[in-house]
Amino acid sequence: MARYDQLDMLLQLLQEALQLCTPQGKPRTTAGVRAELTMLLHLLEAIDSGAMGTILTPIRAHLDDIVVPYAQAEMM
Repeated sequence: MARYDQLDMLLQLLQEALQLCTPQGKPRTTAGVRAELTMLLHLLEAIDSGAMGTILTPIRAHLDDIVVPYAQAEMM
């Protein structure tokens, strides 16, 4: 049960990390989003390296593509 609680918390943090702005209304930076996502993906994999590893590998491979909107928002 504790593992599922940890997973739920990390998935909520992941959802928050993918928002264009912080809860305070400030735009997120590309470097900040990349760092948060990298940390959260690492923590998710640590919970269950078997199943999560196969899911998270493609996400890591497309991390540059995921942060493109944040770079565009920074330029604006």
